[in-house]
Amino acid sequence: MTAKYYDKNNVLIEKGMVLRHDDGDEELVYECVNEYGDIGLGFNASNENWSGFNECNREIYPLHQFNLSEWEIIK
Repeated sequence: MTAKYYDKNNVLIEKGMVLRHDDGDEELVYECVNEYGDIGLGFNASNENWSGFNECNREIYPLHQFNLSEWEIIK
């Protein structure tokens, strides 16, 4: 099952989009897979400056953990 997420303007969020929070923070949206094999979307939770970082060990904060009525897609 693939979850669908919408920004505060009710626009469908897709991987690769950049979202802006009401406080000005901007985040790139990544695709992720949870422990049940469901595909979802989320924000980067990894420290990309860590010497052991690579794309294979990226951690993601799933979008369902955020109040998406505070986020909008940057066009």
